[in-house]
Amino acid sequence: MAREGTALADCARLLVAQSTELIFVDPNFDPREPRFSNTVAAVLARCSKARSLRRLEIHRQLPDPYVRGAQEDNFRRRLESVIPENVILRVCLWQRRPGGERMHARFLLAESGGLQYDYGLDEGDSPDEQTVVTLMDDALFRQVRADYEPRTSPFALPPDAVLEIRGQG
Repeated sequence: MAREGTALADCARLLVAQSTELIFVDPNFDPREPRFSNTVAAVLARCSKARSLRRLEIHRQLPDPYVRGAQEDNFRRRLESVIPENVILRVCLWQRRPGGERMHARFLLAESGGLQYDYGLDEGDSPDEQTVVTLMDDALFRQVRADYEPRTSPFALPPDAVLEIRGQG
């Protein structure tokens, strides 16, 4: 699969077409980089229920240093125009627990299934870059969904590390 926003979204089109929940998981997601926002925009364009999304989230690693205002500004400026109007994007910035797991794998999750993206949800540096996209089996899907819920996560979610961005698109 080509590491290009529309191609990454096309392989998810059946999953997202009727979804009301979309959860992007990429520890390196950087809203300042168009290579990430292009993929989010392409996925949302394939979601026929985008205007009625009840859950839209991005989960990434807590940046170091973490400055909440700067993170909010980066996400707002880069993504509010691709998020449907009145849909709220929650951005969860996870931290590694002492001696705990490290965020690494990249996923696109919906309410009924998910895909794993081996090299990330971002576009590659060259048109020739490829990635492997795999449909998750049910057991893995349920485990990964639980990993990104505050009550069951192996990661820590600091109290000031959840951002909310209201869509303007």
